[in-house]
Amino acid sequence: MSRKKIQSLHELVKDKTIQIIYDKINSVYLSEYKQKIWNDVEHYYSLVLHYANEREDQKIFYGRIILQENKSVFQMTLDDYCFLTHFIFISALINEIKKRGLTVQNLHQIFNDILKFETQYRVNINAKSNQFFRDYIVDRIEIKNAEPVNPASTFIKEIFDFFSKKLKSETDVSLKNILQTHINGELEVNYH
Repeated sequence: MSRKKIQSLHELVKDKTIQIIYDKINSVYLSEYKQKIWNDVEHYYSLVLHYANEREDQKIFYGRIILQENKSVFQMTLDDYCFLTHFIFISALINEIKKRGLTVQNLHQIFNDILKFETQYRVNINAKSNQFFRDYIVDRIEIKNAEPVNPASTFIKEIFDFFSKKLKSETDVSLKNILQTHINGELEVNYH
């Protein structure tokens, strides 16, 4: 039995573990689709910025996803890289807010709910890239001169670095608006 629900990213991930199968991002896939993915990443950033700065009264709609539940783990079955972009972005955003020493109500709780609570990572990706994702994106362990382990890890790093560079140019007020816009944005979730 499936059910459909409109949820914010925050509501969707809180108290869940989501498994993203990211295996399709390999060198062959990247050679064919890298430009399309970059266009999507740039559009994603522009969309969040637009809603944060010009349409504060409306919630951003991120699209539709399908999750399959298996022993309390929810597995993505559609548009994995698009969904992964949310987590890369929120990590870059929280990182920039922390670097600036900004006071944001519930920032620690947002991190716990969306990225990691104690030792429970909210998002896991395929085995080949998962440790890199945890270290570089979630835990922000600076990996000096370490090479990403595969094309997917390299791409994850490039996306994070892109968001980080863009966010550095935003004002403190804009960063706070972006955070609220991002966590309140909605997805149509089909649970199976």
